[in-house]
Amino acid sequence: MKIFKLRIVAATLIVGLCSLSLNASAQNSDADDSEIDEIVVTGQFIAETGQSALKSDVPLRDVPFTVAGYTREFMDAIETTRIADLYNYMAGVQKSGPTGYDVSIRGYRSTANDRNVLLTDGLPGLSVRFGSPPTVNAERIEVVKGPAAVLYGQIQPGGFINIVTKRPEETRSTGVRFRADGTYGADASIGDTTGFIASVDTTGPLTDDGRFLYRLIAEYEDANTYRDNGFSDSFYIVPSLTWVVSDRTRATVFAEYRDEDHALDNYLVAFGNDISNAADLTTRYQEPNDEQPETGWVGGLEIDHAFSDTFSWKLNYRYVWHEDFARGYENSSFRDEDTLRRRDRNQANERTYDFVDTSLNWQLQGGGIEHDLSFGLNVGKETSQFTRINFDNGNPTLDIDVLNPVYGQGVPNADRNVSDNDRFRDFDSVAVYFRDFVTLSENWKAVIGARYEEFDTSEIEYRPAFPTPVFFRGREANGDDVSTMLGLVYQPDDRWSIYASYAESFDPPTWGREDSNGNPITKPERGQQLEAGVKMDFDRGTATVSVFSITRDDVAQDTGQDQPDGTAIFDFIGEDKSDGFEVEVDTAINENWNLIFAWANVTAEVEADVNSNRIGQTLLGAPENTVSIWNRFQINEAWGVGVGINHAGDRYGSAFASSGDQSTRLELPDYTLVDLGIYYTGDAFDATVKFSNITDEEYYVSSTRNTNIVPGVPATVTFSLFKQFD
Repeated sequence: MKIFKLRIVAATLIVGLCSLSLNASAQNSDADDSEIDEIVVTGQFIAETGQSALKSDVPLRDVPFTVAGYTREFMDAIETTRIADLYNYMAGVQKSGPTGYDVSIRGYRSTANDRNVLLTDGLPGLSVRFGSPPTVNAERIEVVKGPAAVLYGQIQPGGFINIVTKRPEETRSTGVRFRADGTYGADASIGDTTGFIASVDTTGPLTDDGRFLYRLIAEYEDANTYRDNGFSDSFYIVPSLTWVVSDRTRATVFAEYRDEDHALDNYLVAFGNDISNAADLTTRYQEPNDEQPETGWVGGLEIDHAFSDTFSWKLNYRYVWHEDFARGYENSSFRDEDTLRRRDRNQANERTYDFVDTSLNWQLQGGGIEHDLSFGLNVGKETSQFTRINFDNGNPTLDIDVLNPVYGQGVPNADRNVSDNDRFRDFDSVAVYFRDFVTLSENWKAVIGARYEEFDTSEIEYRPAFPTPVFFRGREANGDDVSTMLGLVYQPDDRWSIYASYAESFDPPTWGREDSNGNPITKPERGQQLEAGVKMDFDRGTATVSVFSITRDDVAQDTGQDQPDGTAIFDFIGEDKSDGFEVEVDTAINENWNLIFAWANVTAEVEADVNSNRIGQTLLGAPENTVSIWNRFQINEAWGVGVGINHAGDRYGSAFASSGDQSTRLELPDYTLVDLGIYYTGDAFDATVKFSNITDEEYYVSSTRNTNIVPGVPATVTFSLFKQFD
């Protein structure tokens, strides 16, 4: 409680400092330039409105939760082609693995198996799992902090990220971009690691009357990474068509195809949970041709219809078919401090996601109170088939030296199918929800909402050689949940919003998680958050300061150990908690200087557990402090410079210590990265040169165990050309 009070004091001081700084900036500018009110900041990094928090396009200052919508200007300033590269510049958000799904928000970490932490237009299901989604089809990236089960169902208590995609536009335009990059740090040669990405984005009317609009986005990547024998190839295409039926009705259909092939990579290892035992950042323990290909198809439909000025209907449908493979020798465990065991694996996975969200929306007014009501229905189905084509975890010829790996020495066993199996899984859910955004008066606003959801999960395992074909391990879990949220906003004027809120989350059990006895984990996790904060709007920017406390119950935690068949062993933690505060400022210091600053201070620990030694231990991958700042300076009409710094504190990269001695856990050291960008804007084209991690800081992004430590990207230079055709 003492720490929490100190954080409230610190947050209060920060509010004062931010307001004094921004007011001083505005006053100085007013004194120096009588036309300051005429200035329009074109490089805004955080949008003023957002769709994700309330499933309605409302000013973010009216929302009693922490929400940020990062714009195309921000993505272009950072010069990134992948969503995950933005995480380090978002308050309270940190990249926690190699995929876009691997993200930590307010101390709670998700993985590539959590389809709800990264949504697309409010619905789950990415076209592929392992690579991070591209930014080429993103209009903006919205982050909603804290539980949001009322509107989105199963969700992690830390929050989620929503990709708001591009749609066909009425004005014809075409943009073409070419980007090349190469790594020059960590003893890597640019000549060996050069890659390129080419993309096109074209939109406009298909007919003279503007009733039909089109958009086509395509991107191709061919890259050799800094990792030994690393490679990444991808093709991505998104066509969409909008039919403007009338002034009141609009329908959009879209499709998406993404095909990728990555090097299979389990990253670094550290014997004895000591990071100093890890090999060079470029070291890869898989064979040169081991691969992880994946393909995904997406189809969707959006309909907006207004029955009147105050009554409307929305439909959002998304279908995904996806398959991926893992072919090669995976990191398994240590034989001794110098030798890593590997397992021979050929795994095929197929998934489908089928989700629809539809809602009726009313704007009502009476007695001086305005209501923005939404009643919704959400239905979803996920199916999956995991086929273990071969799995050999006991072949000593696959062993490899930790510091000096030699490839091509392994001899696969003749019979590699002893443990093969198929697992068929289904998840079904149906939910109803309502949300009311209430304007009580000129100064007071409120949000209230509730959701009822039923879910059913089932799994059947088929083993065709056990020793005769047999279906076994039939499992089923079902249940329901009621989630609520409420919040209150006080706005003394048009610049300040002071808010407080309560929200809940739940996350049904994830199939595949088993305890040490091989029994499935069937309990859903539940979370609750209390949050208070201040949002400030100024002539030259915005600022948000929030204080929060999140509690999560019935948590299943990876112990870092495996069953003999390679299935991870999970154990229950009674309760964990995340307390902290966040600060985010987006401002234009003057006409030529844009800045975004983010700071999150989080203490995420086990609060209660059957093993008292776990109590007080820090959650996996949760640094206490993360700080970032990005500056964009416009020198003149043609030239600009960007400078960014982001810092993450030390954090744990392995499971809790049963003995209570956290010194036995794998600890990943803190790091500070510096990025530099040089921008040119001309009549013929725009160009950018960006130096990422310019000091070549050696760092580690994340880890779940000591045989899967993801290193950070060394110093890299990127050159990008962009041409806009109107």
